[in-house]
Amino acid sequence: MTERNYFITIATSYTLEKVFEHKIFADNRDYLREVKKGDQAILIVKEDKDYRIMGIYEAESDGYYDDKNDIFGHYNNKVNFPYRVKFRETDKKFDVYLSLISSRYPHLASEIKIKYSERGFITGQEFEEIVNACLFKPGTKIKFDDIAGLDGLKNYIKRKISFQKTSQMDWNKWKELVEKLDHNPKYGILLFGPPGTGKTMFSRALANEIDGKYFEIKAHDISGFPGEAEKRVENIFNELLSSERGVLFIDEAEWILRKREEQTSSVMQRVTPTLLSQWSRIFEYEVNKNLIFIIMTTNQPEMIDPAFLRPGRFDAVFYVPPPDIGQVKQILENSLKKYYDNKNNFDYLLNTNILPSLLKNIYESGTANEYYCGADIYQLCKVSKEIAINGNREKIIEDDIKKALDEIRPSINKEIIDKMEDFKKKLGFAKNANK
Repeated sequence: MTERNYFITIATSYTLEKVFEHKIFADNRDYLREVKKGDQAILIVKEDKDYRIMGIYEAESDGYYDDKNDIFGHYNNKVNFPYRVKFRETDKKFDVYLSLISSRYPHLASEIKIKYSERGFITGQEFEEIVNACLFKPGTKIKFDDIAGLDGLKNYIKRKISFQKTSQMDWNKWKELVEKLDHNPKYGILLFGPPGTGKTMFSRALANEIDGKYFEIKAHDISGFPGEAEKRVENIFNELLSSERGVLFIDEAEWILRKREEQTSSVMQRVTPTLLSQWSRIFEYEVNKNLIFIIMTTNQPEMIDPAFLRPGRFDAVFYVPPPDIGQVKQILENSLKKYYDNKNNFDYLLNTNILPSLLKNIYESGTANEYYCGADIYQLCKVSKEIAINGNREKIIEDDIKKALDEIRPSINKEIIDKMEDFKKKLGFAKNANK
């Protein structure tokens, strides 16, 4: 079997219509003549102020030289297009602006420009990186079962969409019922809680569970000259709305939802109205019945304007506390048991030696002024493995975990927990993500 090669090919707004009409890529650069049947291409369209990255296309012919069949005419009366490749569209289609890729993968976006301008061919790994960026996958294969606890939050999602495991979901049937009942499956959820409690991880797992696209907006990502950040936000929402199923994760919600007069950043003063307008557009969009979740998170909920927290703004508000004893045990079991030198003895070790030494710093069980967050426990597992590797061992032993316990300290102060729980009481309708 001939090895497949990968390349980037370019169209302009001037040539794009002809490309699809005749199913021929054409250029004035010699590399297209080197394309072989079966090779795959990513099409980039150069527009006035941005670049559109479109789907994957497969060569149906070897590249060839043809300056007689003047399909494309002469661009700007200077350039003709004598090198051609016939192609077919594959099932992977996207229509994404490079500025949107840039907001999430700035280095990759820069590389795409360089690679298309300097050479047509790219490696298989580069090809996959570009495709994965355009498909907007979460970047991790984590699912609900991989997250310890948060059962209340998981069950809420499952009830909303009669959810089964992705492999068992008949999304076509689900969409048919949504259409017949004229239902608009768009959901806004606010998650508040201390850092490191799994809010970001949950949003990525949700995207994987529904086999949907995943988008992020973080406060430090929204920057640029007037108009740039607003356009980036608008592009993200356009892509979200066009997705059959999608999750938008917005971190540090207090930047967006605080009172307008308290916003000191000139960028956020410009961007916040755009973001809130796009938010309203999602939930008022009755023609599109696509499944969309917007997950906002904050660890400073007291900074949010109370007007945004009234029932109706969000479908649900959840408090995501640090892991309790059951969650900590689940994380340790999932992360360490299969690597322990005596699997049959691991549960005994966990219950008699490890958990008791953690207990005073575990939420709902502890009495100390500091608590472990989920990220701390995952770090404990990581360090245990590092110690085993440094000892040139394939298995973890009890001493590795004990040494890691001496190194990893709880990171959440009790004052933060008290502040969060006071906010939950004041809010009244917030649910606990674990219950």
